[in-house]
Amino acid sequence: MSILIGLAALLSWIFSTSTFGCAQHFIDGSGYSVTSSSEDAGVLTINLAVNTASTSTPYGSDLSALVVTVTKTEKDSVRVKILDKNSKRWEVPRDLFTAGSLGTDSTATSAATDPLYSFNYTQNPFTFKVVRKSDGYTLFDSSGISLVVKDQYLQVATALGSDLSVYGIGESTRDNFKMSSGDKQTLWARDQGSATPIVNTYGSHPFFLGINSAGQAHGVLLLNSNGMDVTMDSGHLVYQAIGGVLDFNIVVGPTPANVVSQYTKLIGRPKLMPYWSYGFHQCRWGYGSVDALRTVVNKYKSSNLPLDVIWADIDYMKNFHDFTLDPVNFPQAKMAAFMDEIHSSGQKFVPIIDPGIPDDTNDYAYTKGLSMDIFIKDTSGKPYLGQVWPGPTVFPDFFHPDAKSYWGEQIQL
Repeated sequence: MSILIGLAALLSWIFSTSTFGCAQHFIDGSGYSVTSSSEDAGVLTINLAVNTASTSTPYGSDLSALVVTVTKTEKDSVRVKILDKNSKRWEVPRDLFTAGSLGTDSTATSAATDPLYSFNYTQNPFTFKVVRKSDGYTLFDSSGISLVVKDQYLQVATALGSDLSVYGIGESTRDNFKMSSGDKQTLWARDQGSATPIVNTYGSHPFFLGINSAGQAHGVLLLNSNGMDVTMDSGHLVYQAIGGVLDFNIVVGPTPANVVSQYTKLIGRPKLMPYWSYGFHQCRWGYGSVDALRTVVNKYKSSNLPLDVIWADIDYMKNFHDFTLDPVNFPQAKMAAFMDEIHSSGQKFVPIIDPGIPDDTNDYAYTKGLSMDIFIKDTSGKPYLGQVWPGPTVFPDFFHPDAKSYWGEQIQL
């Protein structure tokens, strides 16, 4: 277990900062060449062989053979997927996309009629290009920087038009959604406070929206959940990932609104949030009692400041155990009275709940989770043990079919 914790700490350190304006380091590999290709039902399959396998880098040997599938069944998007031909690799599970087209098998049996893009590729070295037909604008061009695919290092790049503005590749505390030359954005989701500038935080979104000088837009999603750096350098956007596959989904736009619609068609439309959630919220760590919460709400009112939602951080818990109340500072009766007060004023209350359940046989959420076999397992088949606010903790597997009922029961109790 100490090895696993140490590995997690190492990965967190490796992907803990984003470097701006420094010399970038990319592998200049020999690339791959096309050995054969075929097309059927709107899917182009291209087989590749490495030109000269390199073992001189610390990242290991190049994979000897790749297969590229180009899915051209949609009119406004194209999917380019580069896989290891000989071994199965980690991919983002398709069933996560319950509301998007990425989660379903295409019902198309042929290429899209009159697609809004063209796809072309070169033989040696293999590169590919996607062009929007309406204006001839290049949406993705992998030439210029070598395609490198190793077991724990994947590198691919797209050339950027000199007039293209690139927005996205988050989540980050940088002060601008627009990337600039020299920017390196690390994608590795972690619990990092937003006070530190230019670092990666809670989300990992390998998607960018590009807008050219004519106001025409397109979008590119790399469907890969591994840690990666995305760097804008010398007219290229360079992806460097430590695992998985290269699964690009390119949407043609041409308006920003079109891009957002095409992107959310892939991953699933956002849910409509409750109306009150768009209001004014107050939240922080350090409210030590129910009375402290009440004082904050009352001061908003006396100062004629709007307040729709008051939050409580995990101060309200007993020993930081989920689904509990501190009997001294947040006793149940006083909390119930406070709820009645704010609800009578049309306000809402949000208690923060962490996903870590304490490894404590006196904790109902823990024993119930064990009985339902709900927790994430380690390599030995035992509940994976981590360290969070209450101390040693286990974590519900929210992909477990009974996770929803388990979590809902704890909240209702």
